[in-house]
Amino acid sequence: MYDKSASQIIDEYLLVEAKACLNNPIHSIQNVAELLSFSDQAAFYKFFKRCSGISPSQFKKEKKQENLNSKRND
Repeated sequence: MYDKSASQIIDEYLLVEAKACLNNPIHSIQNVAELLSFSDQAAFYKFFKRCSGISPSQFKKEKKQENLNSKRND
């Protein structure tokens, strides 16, 4: 009936939430891991890397650079 399993849907939702939290400079990676109820930062790191293909720190770095570039273009 559906193309995705329940765990895939949950992972997608968690990834969206994780990216939204990581995009906020107020939140550290540790804080995001806690907000999303991961047992520790290492578990969050593994989840994020598996689902997105990059580490949470790389994601934050890229988003920060994108935000700086967009502010320069305004």
